[in-house]
Amino acid sequence: MSEIRPSSAYSDGVSSDAKHPKLKETKMVFYLQDWVTGENATAIAVVGANGMNSNGLNFGTVTAINDVVTEGVDRKSNQVGRANGIYVNSALDGTDFHLLFSIVFTNKYNGSTLEIQGADRS
Repeated sequence: MSEIRPSSAYSDGVSSDAKHPKLKETKMVFYLQDWVTGENATAIAVVGANGMNSNGLNFGTVTAINDVVTEGVDRKSNQVGRANGIYVNSALDGTDFHLLFSIVFTNKYNGSTLEIQGADRS
């Protein structure tokens, strides 16, 4: 199987391959433990149409998060970081969310961050 490389060149005429070594690819799988109820809730509605009584499933509700990020589905699996940020219910029928948060790694990638922004269309 042949490798596909970009054919573009920088303005100085040197190809991008000559200036940049091949990048290393890292595959990661992790799980956000987003708990909206209970004593140890990690996601709390902070503003919405009903103020502090807003439900994250209502349009316009903004939820602040500080979720544990784990290597497995189980909440008690090894922690690899924390997710800090917000999500907003962005659909009139309450089915879509817009997410904006940072994952700060605490495992072997300690101190590295991954920024997440996008839609969660339920």
